[in-house]
Amino acid sequence: MMWDYFRYRWDMMQSADIGDNKVAVKRAQEDVHELERMVVYMLGKLVLGEKLTLADPVIRDFLHIEQAEGRDPEHELLETLGKIRHGADPRLTKCPKCGAAVRDLPDVHDEVCQWCGFQLHTTY
Repeated sequence: MMWDYFRYRWDMMQSADIGDNKVAVKRAQEDVHELERMVVYMLGKLVLGEKLTLADPVIRDFLHIEQAEGRDPEHELLETLGKIRHGADPRLTKCPKCGAAVRDLPDVHDEVCQWCGFQLHTTY
């Protein structure tokens, strides 16, 4: 009797995880499709000998660059690139025991120093 309850709960958790994964896969497929369309668009412009500029509304929309008065599109693109680059940089924290740099992984709150074995507690 008790086993049936736990089996039911397990099945419900699994079906929720499968549903979440299906949504994530669908979103990833849409992103890849959008990226493919942009690559084809850019190659088409290059083949036709047309210049690619940030003034092109299709490129602006794809890069999520807002067109506002007094805003420089090149500056906005550099800001976007800076955010992407900063997000890809590894975060390091200092081990309080030996002083070594320890990689601070996202959603991992108990990193272990590879040099001395000290367990760090982080919030990132």
